Amino acid sequence: ESVTVQRTMLLELSVERDQLSLFAAADGRVSALGGKLGQAILAGEPIMEIVSKGPHEIIAYLPDGLPVAQFESAEWYVQRDQHSAPMKGQVLSFGPSVVEVPRQLWRDANTPHYGRPVLVADPGFPGLLPGERVLVRVERKSS
Repeated sequence: ESVTVQRTMLLELSVERDQLSLFAAADGRVSALGGKLGQAILAGEPIMEIVSKGPHEIIAYLPDGLPVAQFESAEWYVQRDQHSAPMKGQVLSFGPSVVEVPRQLWRDANTPHYGRPVLVADPGFPGLLPGERVLVRVERKSS
């Protein structure tokens, strides 16, 4: 009889665990949680942010004050690091406005840096992680 009680308790715990499990519509990695331990979350509130396992685009920042028109026909090269060979990147779009560049890209930790986001297709670096820094070089074509 005690074995039956234990099995029933295990089954109840299994059902409870399944009710607390979360499933995502896409494969990826959890990059941020939207709540704290023990916090009640209302229905419809985001509880986590999931990013793709590998990036498909790279965001570069064109320094504030430089005209986009000068860079639309430029050749963009992306390097994983200073020692890797540059790979030609394809610009997908230029952001509509200047924004604050992420803090980890500031030259001086105490001075905000601003630029126009430029979306560049990942040229196919194996194992590139979301948020990983890369080097972007632009060569403007002479007219």
